[in-house]
Amino acid sequence: MENCLLSFITNIFCSLLFLKLLILKSSTRNPSVRLLDTGNLVVIDGDKDIYSFNNNTSDDDNSDYLWQSFDYPSDTFLAGMKLGWNFETGSQRYLTSWKTDDDPSTGDYIYWLSPRGLPQLFVSMKTTTTTKMVIKYRSGPWNGVHFGGTPKAPVFPLFKSFLVSNKDELYYTFKANVKSAVTRVKVNPTGLSDRLVLYNRSTQWSVLYTVPYEPCDNYGFCGANGICRMNRDPLCECLEGFVPRSEEEWKMLNWSSGCVRKMEFDCRVDSGDGFVKLVGIKFPDFLEFWSNKSMSLAECKQTCLSNCSCTTYTNLDIGRGSGCMIWFGNLVDVRELRIKVGDKKTKEGKVSEEGIYLRLPASVLGN
Repeated sequence: MENCLLSFITNIFCSLLFLKLLILKSSTRNPSVRLLDTGNLVVIDGDKDIYSFNNNTSDDDNSDYLWQSFDYPSDTFLAGMKLGWNFETGSQRYLTSWKTDDDPSTGDYIYWLSPRGLPQLFVSMKTTTTTKMVIKYRSGPWNGVHFGGTPKAPVFPLFKSFLVSNKDELYYTFKANVKSAVTRVKVNPTGLSDRLVLYNRSTQWSVLYTVPYEPCDNYGFCGANGICRMNRDPLCECLEGFVPRSEEEWKMLNWSSGCVRKMEFDCRVDSGDGFVKLVGIKFPDFLEFWSNKSMSLAECKQTCLSNCSCTTYTNLDIGRGSGCMIWFGNLVDVRELRIKVGDKKTKEGKVSEEGIYLRLPASVLGN
């Protein structure tokens, strides 16, 4: 990049300049710049044995870096990068698309990890009319193996995904499982996100999958309280107990107005309100929610029934089947998963199906 300059003044300092703005100034007397095998460009103290540094420093140990490019990702997510939040510093790492395929200036889309509710990835778009970003795609929550809301993004043997969550950090990362291929994620100027792979002896990147890939991947495609099913015609239906807000719009295949309840909850004690379990779906977005890590599923159910605004509940920890997550108000961005990514083998060898429990009034359950 012609406006970026990395300069050294012998035995004094190392500076990194961009458009005449000082980004980094190191007071070490012998700085050294290295491009690691991971693709991470780092500035280190050159007084350290550079070969010892290469052999003894793990990928996760960056304490000796004076500066590293992995802290400032552009449109590409490489193995070993962290996508997420550092709560100690308040910093966030996210991908930003290029303006065009040939123009690396800041584009309209960002690819980021949300800490709200259960961690999930988003692609959001800038708009000219408001400062608020418009969500284009949501991955669905982390299920202990991968983000479980997109059937085109299954688990591949080429890499392994990790979600790290503690009091200091929340981030998503991945590591390569094989040496015969390199994989990366790229957010394009159009807002599409590609998982790419470069195999040994190949000179071209291949696309493993792209999101959003199909209409049901688009955020809130069927409106509030609707569900998108790729194997149905039309694609959108209302969740059980709901009807279209505008029948005329739905007849015109305009589903953006969503659905409303046929009958409201009674909310009296012993009113007979109950639940139906929905499995094989992407969980609704966490717009209005409440969570508790220690509750059992039975306690979660009773907590939902005792609150007239509660519409849905499930386990907070999807992978372990513990804790309580409750939704209030509208359910947004629900889709059927043709590949039931929530289904997995338990330690006992049985198949467990993760799902949500949708609250319905007694009059609807009776029918």
